Amino acid sequence: MLSTMNIKKMSLEWTAFLIVLSSFFISLSSNANASKESVTMEFDIDASDAETALLEFAEQANLTLLVPFRLVNGIQTNSLHGRFSYLEGIVILLNGTGLKAIRLEQDAISIVKDEDHISSNSSVLPVEELGADNLAKVVSEEKEAPQIEVFEITGIRSSLAHAMENKRNAGSIQDGIAAEDVGKFPDQNVAESLQRLPGVAISRQNGEGSKLTIRGFGPEFNLVQVNGRTIATTGTDRSLDFQVLPSELIAGSDVVKAPMASIQEGSIGGYVNVKTARPKSSPGFKAVGSIHTKYSELSDDIGPRVSGIVSNTFMDNRFGVLIGFTHQENTNRIDSAETSRWSTVTASAIEGDIKDLNGNVITPEHLWYPGRYRFNLTEEHRERSGANVTIEFAQTDDIAHTVDFLYSDFKREELRQGMQIPLHRSGWRNVVASNNLTAIRGEKFGNHPLDGQFGESGEVSETIVFGYHLNAVVGNFTFDFDAFKSKADATIITHNYVPNLIDATQEIGNDVIKYDLVGGGNLLDYQSNIDISNTSNVRAHFNTLFDERLEDDVAELKFDARYETDEGTLTSIDTGVAYSSREKTLGHYRIQSGCGNKDVINPISTCNTFFDLDDSLFKTNDSHFLSEESGDFPRQFILVADVQKYLDAIGTLRQEPNWTDKFLSRPRSTATEEEKTSAYVQFNFKGELGDYTWSGNAGARYVDVETVSSGYGQNRIAIEHAVDKNDNSIQIDVLYSELSQISKKHRYDEVLPSVNFKLDFQNGYNLRFAGSKVISLPTISDISVSATYNDIRASNFSTVKGNPFLLPYEATQFDLSLEYYSENGDSYALNLFTKTLDSFISTQTTPDTTPNVYIDGKEVDASIDIPEFGPLVELVTQKSNRAGGDITGVELAFLHNFDYLPSVFDGFGIQANFTYLDAEDKNAEPIGIEGINDPGVALEGFSETSYNVVAFYEKDRIQARFAYNWRDDFLLARSGTRNGGLPEHVEAYGQLDASFSYDVTEDVTILFEAINITNERLYEYVDVQERLSRLQYTGSRFALGARVKL
Repeated sequence: MLSTMNIKKMSLEWTAFLIVLSSFFISLSSNANASKESVTMEFDIDASDAETALLEFAEQANLTLLVPFRLVNGIQTNSLHGRFSYLEGIVILLNGTGLKAIRLEQDAISIVKDEDHISSNSSVLPVEELGADNLAKVVSEEKEAPQIEVFEITGIRSSLAHAMENKRNAGSIQDGIAAEDVGKFPDQNVAESLQRLPGVAISRQNGEGSKLTIRGFGPEFNLVQVNGRTIATTGTDRSLDFQVLPSELIAGSDVVKAPMASIQEGSIGGYVNVKTARPKSSPGFKAVGSIHTKYSELSDDIGPRVSGIVSNTFMDNRFGVLIGFTHQENTNRIDSAETSRWSTVTASAIEGDIKDLNGNVITPEHLWYPGRYRFNLTEEHRERSGANVTIEFAQTDDIAHTVDFLYSDFKREELRQGMQIPLHRSGWRNVVASNNLTAIRGEKFGNHPLDGQFGESGEVSETIVFGYHLNAVVGNFTFDFDAFKSKADATIITHNYVPNLIDATQEIGNDVIKYDLVGGGNLLDYQSNIDISNTSNVRAHFNTLFDERLEDDVAELKFDARYETDEGTLTSIDTGVAYSSREKTLGHYRIQSGCGNKDVINPISTCNTFFDLDDSLFKTNDSHFLSEESGDFPRQFILVADVQKYLDAIGTLRQEPNWTDKFLSRPRSTATEEEKTSAYVQFNFKGELGDYTWSGNAGARYVDVETVSSGYGQNRIAIEHAVDKNDNSIQIDVLYSELSQISKKHRYDEVLPSVNFKLDFQNGYNLRFAGSKVISLPTISDISVSATYNDIRASNFSTVKGNPFLLPYEATQFDLSLEYYSENGDSYALNLFTKTLDSFISTQTTPDTTPNVYIDGKEVDASIDIPEFGPLVELVTQKSNRAGGDITGVELAFLHNFDYLPSVFDGFGIQANFTYLDAEDKNAEPIGIEGINDPGVALEGFSETSYNVVAFYEKDRIQARFAYNWRDDFLLARSGTRNGGLPEHVEAYGQLDASFSYDVTEDVTILFEAINITNERLYEYVDVQERLSRLQYTGSRFALGARVKL
């Protein structure tokens, strides 16, 4: 296993080498200030219909051409042979046709009607017949005349036009963002931009966009690639965390919702391809730099963000180099309240009568309560750096090479501080129950000290991608070969420090905690004789430290071929093969014991012994904690002043100075290897149907997957129990056998047919149909052989296991879409879709009242009935395959420009979309827990409705945009592992962002961004809304900066 230091050294060496190499090539340029307009290129286009000729022109000029095909229908263009700039070439191609070109930003041209053209019957002559003098005259006149318009459509409208035209010309149903979209939103990463698309939502980590949900399907259902390549990830699953991809290095992204056979398998929700910038896409010398200062309102801290891209082309645009870099730092604060392990208490364990909210005595068998109620104030510091180097070389007109290098470094450090109320211990009285049988109000008495809730967490991760691509044209054949390697390395730390908080003025054991879950609002009202802001009340208790060290290695080889045919409606045949290998390892490291050193003869335990700690180790926070919430909960509590001094003090008490040293926990450490081979064939068609044109594709993809899951396992050989003298809870002690190696192999294959059809009515309307079988591979952590045991308290006795024999998710899906595109850039779309989940993977938590042990290699019933507790029940959580559900959905999207309004208002526009999902899981197993509302047929992760509204204004030098994203509530987990198998839900969430920019000059722009303007909260709950699982505020964030173009 490579160390983080070694990987960092290697990646920095690669980065330095490529930057020096690229800088060398840039320095060779004799035309460093040449623009794309002056760069000449070879054209070979015969006189033909305008649609065919313009598509060939766009491909040969390597630029984006926005063509309303209904406008060019029936028009013949000139031929174009020879070396010209793209401006000269388009003038010659369209001379005398009644069409003209408007130059857009981002190296794109839009074709529009030439209102000044006198006669549509004007003669169209090939270049050869124009003659040298006439040709020079045409080009000269066109340079002076406005056929290539002097003004440019830039910014928001340009980017939206690019995205809409890409959507319109795609071979399947898709949405996307173009280059201008990234960075024009108040976006921290690409995920923040993609959430504006129909059917796309994001999950956030501490307020920053992290992973995608597409049409209700979460990150594990979606395949995200960069330049068509699978990127190694820094988590235990397959999903790419967008926090490692800075938006400044990205040129655009497509979200494909109806796949083709030529697209890599693995996406039931959607396939996402993120594209980095390419030098030949913008010939000549280009340099763009930006600097921002970001302010977080909750943390009251500022941080820098800088980026730059330098690109140049040489040898008549045959060779190009692009270098991009970015660095960002920011400090956030997260205020949160959360609970863990909602459980039941029997009525017989409660002193006195139980009453309802009206004061009436009731006699329930049991009540639900949160095991622990926590309040946390977290300060988080993030640093993200990235570099991208691309080298392109056109060896000949028919052979092109591309070399890519992408590097990302991400660091996150958290210091979490707060307190927790341990309601899981015995001693109940004066209890009031809600209609849902929640112990909504009451008192806990006896030996119940409060707990401090301190901790350090975070990660250091690094991602490297190196790839090579070859494109070759041989006659009617086009070949593409791609080879790349990606490596990710991450260290994730979780350190929890839990001291006791007591009333130092009285004898321990006389503490009283009064709580109320409904008195003040959403959070627990709390009263106690313990002063949680008095540092003299802190006593040593429990501490646990563990790290996870992950490595992910991905290597892929792909070969694709296209054969252009002249066989009527069959235009081309695509075929290809691919091979990939992946190895993901997880090393779990933890300390020996959270209480004391068990390896010595007379160990000293800090748990429940109430050793005093020096007051100087602690301090108190300000009183603005969770200021948006009402209630009488703790606003001010004790914080650790110096973490290292605290750790040293614990080591002194334990007489164990090296107590923080960690060892490899083999039962929790795993390795998974995966080899995947795939092949496909796809037939592409195009034809006419009366006055309409149609196109489509049909094909199939075959994939074979083999996995090997390895690790270490052990069997239970005995279970013992005892009463904890400190709090009367039932402690258990499980004995295990020696560790032994485990290796499980699994293999499966799939055939995935697909068909896509588009009918173009030649009046702006397109009708699309698509059908396919799709799969998503099981999450790598789910197919591991690991087993995690919670075997300290009888009330929390549980096991979580992997399943190395899982089969993939499978679905059959159909789409029907109607799209309209107007000449002024407006667009409207209605999409109906359905998905039938033929195979699904679900999490099942089942109570085992007869936990087994192994004696002499045989499984033996080890049922235990504990006095005054009852039978020992083990909750076993594991994933398994079963039949899935059905999803029917509707997507509505529109883009409208108000360019018909008076001059002051004609820069306004609106972009909006709405998604409705009807998701049913009729095959779901009932959770079968008394007093709990069964989720019924609800599918995990699916919100019934979601919508996005973007209002923008662009006029002269001003650009402004307001974006609001909203998602309905949804079922997070049918059987949540955090809460003993109870269903977990997420409340509806909406967020308002804004961005403004002002062009000081053509090359200098001032930028302002605002994120989460209204300071929205995240709210998760268990079963019913009164049972809080997590409430979180990340605050509003603002950024001010400038962008400079050279």
